[in-house]
Amino acid sequence: MGKNGGLIKFGAYEHIKAFYEKGEMYFNTFKWFKDLEATGDGRADKNEYCSLHYAADNLGEHKFRFELYPEGRHEEAIELNKENGLISLTIDFGDDKEYTHLYSFSCLKMNDVMQNDLIISTRNFAPTKDYAVVIYDINAFLDKFTKAMKEKYKLGFKATTIEYVDKNTYSGEMGAFRKFNDFAYQNEYRIAINFNSLEPQKIYIGSLKDIASKPMNKKEFYQMPLKIQHKNDVGDVIGTTIISNKSALDEIEKEEAIQC
Repeated sequence: MGKNGGLIKFGAYEHIKAFYEKGEMYFNTFKWFKDLEATGDGRADKNEYCSLHYAADNLGEHKFRFELYPEGRHEEAIELNKENGLISLTIDFGDDKEYTHLYSFSCLKMNDVMQNDLIISTRNFAPTKDYAVVIYDINAFLDKFTKAMKEKYKLGFKATTIEYVDKNTYSGEMGAFRKFNDFAYQNEYRIAINFNSLEPQKIYIGSLKDIASKPMNKKEFYQMPLKIQHKNDVGDVIGTTIISNKSALDEIEKEEAIQC
C-alpha cells in the first residue's frame, strides 16, 4: 500500500473550521451513508458495511447456490448465475454489527502522490466538501483521539485504511473496512465506533492547530507547497521531490475561466 504521509479531512467550511479549532468530530451512522441519495460528492454508498460479496465467476468455488422465486410461482425457481446474467452478488445480514458510526479522512499515499505528481484526486472536492484540513502528524492525532476516547468518552474504536476490492473479481467478507474500488480515489482512512445509538454523535478532542494546516479551499489546497524528502537507511536526505499538482491547478484555472 505504501507509506501514508498525512490525513486530509474534506467538508463544508464551518465543519472544517470547527474540526481544526476544537477537534469537533461528527460521527454519522453507517445506515445514513447506506441510505443517502447519491449526489456525486462520494458520500453515498448503498453497499456500505455490507456483509459478503461474490463475483459470479467465484460462486461455484464457494459452493453457494442462489435462487429467485417469482411471486405466486414458487415452483419456478430461477437460479442466479453467470450464465443467466449475474455479474456479482452482495449480501447484507442486517444491522446487528460491531460498529454503528464512522468518521472518514483521506490519506496521503506517498507512492501515488509521487507517481501522479498530485496530492490527491480533485474528485474529493464537491460543493458539499469545498474545504480541507491536512493533518501532518498522524501519530499525534491518533494519540490525541485515543486519549479523548479513553478518558472522556470511554469507548473503544478501530482506525485503519480502507481496502478496496473489485466487485467483478472479489469474493469474500466485506465489513466496515472494505469498499468497492469505485471509491478508491478517496484513499479513505476510517475510524469506526459503536455508540449504541441510531443518532449521529459529536465529540471533541481539542484544537488541532499544532498538528494540522488551517482550512483551505480547493485552490489553496493545490497551491500548498509539498516536498517529499528521500532518505537512506541511516536517515540522511539523499533527494527531494517537489509535487506541482499541475493537473489540478489547470483544472481549477478552467473552472475559473468558465465562471468569469
